[in-house]
Amino acid sequence: LMERLGPNFNRDQSGMHSQFFALSKLVELLDRQLHKYLEARDCLNYFFCFRWILIQFKREFDYDSMMRLSGDVYVCVQKCHLHFYVCVAILKKHRSKIIKEEMSFDTLLKFI
Repeated sequence: LMERLGPNFNRDQSGMHSQFFALSKLVELLDRQLHKYLEARDCLNYFFCFRWILIQFKREFDYDSMMRLSGDVYVCVQKCHLHFYVCVAILKKHRSKIIKEEMSFDTLLKFI
């Protein structure tokens, strides 16, 4: 687990930045509308997803849901990046609210 998550805790945050970049590209591919919205609001750094990626949803779900998700994420081969798809799914689920309420970066931080 720490071998996989260790780069997330690099002092220079290089591990996190590379994951934010990958998430940005995946959102661009899978949800062009949301990507354009985030781009217009200068939110493409995806720092509002920091906690999700840092500890891979450990604080986002109840215990039973987390155990199911952990099973899927950690059984996955070392580099399958299932957690990115979970991020995209959550963002897509809330896309309408994000856009309708014209959420800024600060609002996204509070909402997410």
